[in-house]
Amino acid sequence: MAEGIREGGATQLMTAHCGQESPYSALGNPAWLDFNNVYSYADPLYEVTIREYGRKPVKPFILIESVYEDEHESTPDRIRRQAYWSILTGAAGHFYGNNPVWNFDSPTKVYPSRQPWKDALDSRGAGDMLRLWNFFRGVRWHALNPDTEHRFLVSGYGTEGSAGYSAAAVTGDGKTAVVYVTADAPGEALIDLKPLILPCEGLWIDPADGRRIQIDTLHAAREGRQKVATPGKNSSGATDWILYLRAK
Repeated sequence: MAEGIREGGATQLMTAHCGQESPYSALGNPAWLDFNNVYSYADPLYEVTIREYGRKPVKPFILIESVYEDEHESTPDRIRRQAYWSILTGAAGHFYGNNPVWNFDSPTKVYPSRQPWKDALDSRGAGDMLRLWNFFRGVRWHALNPDTEHRFLVSGYGTEGSAGYSAAAVTGDGKTAVVYVTADAPGEALIDLKPLILPCEGLWIDPADGRRIQIDTLHAAREGRQKVATPGKNSSGATDWILYLRAK
């Protein structure tokens, strides 16, 4: 079918939904496949996205689906971490889903909800995705390289293979670094400033309301390692935060 669409003259970008399997895994690397995608409910979702990021030949990929808001006993911080994990581990985009929005007025609902779908358009998750968009639109997100070898976020990133894992990424020019500290990860971490252009400034950003807090204790004028600690609970009562470092 995809080949026929291409032969018919279509020039739109194409991918394929192959269930909880990457199109590359299911189909190989056909000429019509412009970008890959990830569909996974894994608690350590970043393991799946990092694996996709490392595929050869290189293709862009997106998170096409994971846990939806108000399904699978999801929490607001889980919806946030799925999104931040995706972008910071190499994804070119992220799909957010909400129940009951995806069902609309269907008489048969996979996950019943008494909330009218129009009311859910202003949900906590929708607001958090807007804040994610507002943050990354001011960052050269497409230039971020996942810090999978922990050259920047040296320790305090949590436990690999669990939901308590903080993801980090740094631009190749050293002008920007971003860490998403999950609610279940340690509140204190050790970062190495050597990959960055100095001096730089550091900010803690609340992913639940966008508030920014200057890090006055960051010794960003000199090279070396520096401990940083989150401000505690964010405005939603959870403990996930964004650490943002940028060259002055």
